[in-house]
Amino acid sequence: MTVVILGIFLIGRLDEPLPLKAASGRWILAGAAAELACIMAFTGNGPGYEVFLWEIIGGSLLLACVTDSLLCQVYNFTWWIFLAAALALFCCRRSALMESQSVNADVLGWLFVFVGLQLLLRGHIFGIADSYAFCVCSLAETVLGMSVRGFLTHMLLAYLLLFAVQLFCRNINQKGNLRRPVPFLPYITAAFWMTLALCRGGRL
Repeated sequence: MTVVILGIFLIGRLDEPLPLKAASGRWILAGAAAELACIMAFTGNGPGYEVFLWEIIGGSLLLACVTDSLLCQVYNFTWWIFLAAALALFCCRRSALMESQSVNADVLGWLFVFVGLQLLLRGHIFGIADSYAFCVCSLAETVLGMSVRGFLTHMLLAYLLLFAVQLFCRNINQKGNLRRPVPFLPYITAAFWMTLALCRGGRL
């Protein structure tokens, strides 16, 4: 939540203030509570610094959802905050990951391939902010030992959530396209936590 508050303050100082309403505040609080519950569920009795870093990651994703929903854009500093926390997590857990062989050269190779394809291909077609989100999320997923299967599962879940919700809202035309554009970051974020849950459950 602190990341969101500081991000909103920084945006207000450097750019136009976000058009927040009372309903926006309630959604932000609900999102923060849901992310905190997810973090506490899969970190368990882990070190306090890891919980703190995951909270920064969650706050960055929540801030991205807020700005994407209100302005249809995500400020680049949001991803730098996420990236710094994910790299710190990776460095802190690198020795343990290497010893357990959860992360090896093949996994890191797939991470670079996935990030490269996101930035070079997908970003120019669907939007660079969504690609940045998948890139930094893949690094966080690598910290938990996931590889390309986890990265692709995350993407698939995000699109399935988008399709299911928009189909329910009758925002899908006969050709399978959206009638009106909607922010994608909330779906990427929800799919991210679902993917982590699947990983912790031993299904990835």
